[in-house]
Amino acid sequence: MAPTLPGVRLGILVNTALAVPVGAVGWFVHGGSGVASGIVGLVLVVTFFVAGKVALIAVGRRSTGMLLPMALGVYAIQVIALGAVLVAASSGSAIDPPVFGWSVFAGALAWSCAEVVSAFRLRIPFYDPKSFRADNPCPDDDPGKRP
Repeated sequence: MAPTLPGVRLGILVNTALAVPVGAVGWFVHGGSGVASGIVGLVLVVTFFVAGKVALIAVGRRSTGMLLPMALGVYAIQVIALGAVLVAASSGSAIDPPVFGWSVFAGALAWSCAEVVSAFRLRIPFYDPKSFRADNPCPDDDPGKRP
């Protein structure tokens, strides 16, 4: 589970750097409430992704067989929570919904790109290289077992 930490660090770094242009666009579009809306959107993205990673790391340490069900559960909870936040934000006047929505989109896209870059930098194979060597015959290829 240690390979997930560089992705988290890079995601936080990229979203922190994204705060400057998001804040500038928010200021241009709606002044102070636009800046606040953009920053709240980015904080929400970082919070959701970090919470998901922490939950999956905790489950992965206990039972790797539960990673997929837990990932699906975390994703469902995050979608429901995001919906609740969006409904709450649209009913109030402090948050500007378009700036908030676009900052969430930009932050999630930036986080995803940071995860991909981090995965390529780590160069961890998705398979076991030893089992795919040419000198490692398949156990089913034993000529003595054939009828």
